[in-house]
Amino acid sequence: MNNLSSNTTNGDGVKYFFLADGWTTGRVWEFSGLWNEQAKRRKPYLKKQSLCIHENGELLWLFQAEESILMLEVKPKTPACASSQPIGQVMLKRLLSADQVIERLCEENVFQPHWRESDTRIANTDPTNTDVTNTKDNLAIAITHDAQTAATKTR
Repeated sequence: MNNLSSNTTNGDGVKYFFLADGWTTGRVWEFSGLWNEQAKRRKPYLKKQSLCIHENGELLWLFQAEESILMLEVKPKTPACASSQPIGQVMLKRLLSADQVIERLCEENVFQPHWRESDTRIANTDPTNTDVTNTKDNLAIAITHDAQTAATKTR
């Protein structure tokens, strides 16, 4: 069962990861160790995006994380779900860069379940659309905008 996907980041200021529907984040580690909310005076910046991919019968949601995060614990949302899962928790040690996310989204079936006409994100959900370059450029614009917004929020 593939609950998540991960790779390394190239230092673009924001990192990403995919997480299966029904799973949530737990503890977070940064350069100095376990995230300390009291010392930082805030929670780590982790935001579920409105894009997901369908892989092996599961929805994998795209999450955004701030650059200082090195590792994340992920686990099933409910204890009942955990007892039916062969995996109780997972540590994500390598996160994706924006470029890696764009490549992955262009390779997969991308879904945006809460699509609004006013939303500026573009998803290639049309299997007859062969213009991957245009879709990839539009995804790059949306992800770059999200990264810039996240960077200003964490400062």
